[in-house]
Amino acid sequence: MSATTKQGEKPKSRTEKADAARRRAVEAIARQHLHVEMLERRHRDALDFHEVPVWAIEAALVAAYDAGRASMRSES
Repeated sequence: MSATTKQGEKPKSRTEKADAARRRAVEAIARQHLHVEMLERRHRDALDFHEVPVWAIEAALVAAYDAGRASMRSES
């Protein structure tokens, strides 16, 4: 058993690791640019809907685009 896995838990595949990294990046962009604490549905309008200015949306989209470009460079 590897030091990074719990007993009985399968080691994460490359795809699972990539998905987790993408999720962390998206959540960081949401927090930094949109001031959204979490992206999970909480089934309450006051928690699930946010008023966000267009410049914050633009900044979040630019950050996501830049993160995608950076990930493509690191893979090649």
